[in-house]
Amino acid sequence: MRGIRFYQCPTTILAHDSAVGGKTGINHPAGKNMIGTFYQPAAVVYDTEMLSSLPEEQVRSGMAEVIKHAFLSNPHWLDELLGTADITALTGSQLELHLSRGIAVKAAIVEEDALEQGARKFLNLGHTLAHAIEAHAGYGTVTHGEAVALGLAFDLLIGGHDRLEDYLKWCAANRYPLELLSDFDIRELLPYMKRDKKSSRGELVFIELADTGCPALRVLEEQEVISFYHKLGQKIKEVLG
Repeated sequence: MRGIRFYQCPTTILAHDSAVGGKTGINHPAGKNMIGTFYQPAAVVYDTEMLSSLPEEQVRSGMAEVIKHAFLSNPHWLDELLGTADITALTGSQLELHLSRGIAVKAAIVEEDALEQGARKFLNLGHTLAHAIEAHAGYGTVTHGEAVALGLAFDLLIGGHDRLEDYLKWCAANRYPLELLSDFDIRELLPYMKRDKKSSRGELVFIELADTGCPALRVLEEQEVISFYHKLGQKIKEVLG
């Protein structure tokens, strides 16, 4: 049955991202999605009515990827999302609009760079730290979106993005567990980051975002990562009061 055609039928908000693009992968103790390949589905069929049954935790998890796509593409869309005080109260039509925008961003980048040789790396905004947190905590302990929310804040910080504080307030209002950052020792996360798929030769590679829609790869030294991590922890404490 090698090479059989298949259809993706996503049933979560999070999967608006992962169902598009043809990535397959399994997790490994050494890191997330360490084993896999690219294999494109024949089609993606997304029945959004199923999303009304998701628990709040999974809504948060999925919307972290949605706002990531907004940061990568459109300041006006980003303003709209940051102005949403309760993402669990979005109507079906509002959610469909956000999901269609996110899918469009993902699809456009995948069409340009299907095998992640260039621009597709930018879809990993927030994921260097996120994948390290997931692997270190144990898969399933922290949802992917919760980890991405923290990783996205980290990448906004290193890029000096002017919406970082607004983003952290949005996370707090929507009950993302920002306090989780203090549960992890950055020195224990570093080995996972060095095995990130964007890395080579053990470099620490991140996607920094100075302005909405303008991502760039950035290599940091260990001490820089440690310093930024502690700065983010302090910023979170200020926002949470």
